[in-house]
Amino acid sequence: MSGILIKGKDETISISAPDIYGADFKLSILEQSSGTWIIVDQNMSEYQDAFTENNQTIATAAAKGDSMIECSDGSGFAIGDVIIIKNFSYRIVSIQTNNINIHTALKEDIIIDDICNLAGNTSLYYSSINLANVGDYLIRAKSSIFGLDIRDSIRVEPKSMKDMYKDIKNLELAILGN
Repeated sequence: MSGILIKGKDETISISAPDIYGADFKLSILEQSSGTWIIVDQNMSEYQDAFTENNQTIATAAAKGDSMIECSDGSGFAIGDVIIIKNFSYRIVSIQTNNINIHTALKEDIIIDDICNLAGNTSLYYSSINLANVGDYLIRAKSSIFGLDIRDSIRVEPKSMKDMYKDIKNLELAILGN
């Protein structure tokens, strides 16, 4: 993320977690000057692309750890699509008729007739925050499902660059009398 936020303004913090779909990221923010965690375990949401449901079913059971599944009809899917099967989302890396290879191993066993559907997951996560103090902050986003811990930093400023520019222009006009 590494960015600049404005003091006292509702802002959005976003993180990218490539190929991690459906994670349960929790955001925590440490104010460096005080050494205090000012936000702890705030839920993050995943951005969702628009998609049209393509309800298919699993045609052959597969075990946790497999990376190929067989669905009832693979024609409605494309390479790069994100699909959801039971409790997890996966990105399609190849399709051969009804056999679909996914980007990572299945995280749970699947059985015949489980639903296999398109999903809008993007692997980009966000949370809205409002920080009251100017300064430097450390951010931490953790997912217990995937065991991920993403860290970064942000800076909070009293005003936006646009507002500071306006202040300088107004000061210039006041000094010059125009």
